[in-house]
Amino acid sequence: PDSDVNVELEAMRIDIAAAVCTQTASVMEAFRYPIPLVIGCGLVFLQQITGQPSVLYYATNIFKDAGLGDSAALSATAVGFVKLLATLLTVWRVDSFGRRPLLFVGITMMVVALSVISVAFLFRVCTTPGKTIDQCDAAHVVLPQAWAIATVIALMVYTVVDLMFSNAPHEISQALNITQ
Repeated sequence: PDSDVNVELEAMRIDIAAAVCTQTASVMEAFRYPIPLVIGCGLVFLQQITGQPSVLYYATNIFKDAGLGDSAALSATAVGFVKLLATLLTVWRVDSFGRRPLLFVGITMMVVALSVISVAFLFRVCTTPGKTIDQCDAAHVVLPQAWAIATVIALMVYTVVDLMFSNAPHEISQALNITQ
């Protein structure tokens, strides 16, 4: 076993020595392969427009606006814990599912989760008698309990799905040097 390692290490050293200073790369060489460039830029774009880190950052405020009051911080903590579990599962199983199917399923599920959150906030009510939503103080605007629960579940699905089924499996597997 040690001789195999030494042989492989020597082969790596020869490859490195052959590649060093053979030629310099220009910026234009990145454009020689347009399809991988478009795919890579598209994945980075999708990661940015999902806004998942921002949603997680403001989770407590979102839950307060959903009418969860004192349990908003606990709900945000639960979302973070579920995200941790999802990270562990993702690292363990990403290659067995395949990255491309996970990407498509994930984006679809994220759209559904964000739609549920958006629709939920259409049903806000004012707890102050005789006032409309526009006249009501922000502290007295809440969601009905069913929509508040739907918001918590959708936000959990959104953060977990973003991690497990869309962009993160690519980052995690690259960081761990896992090949498909």
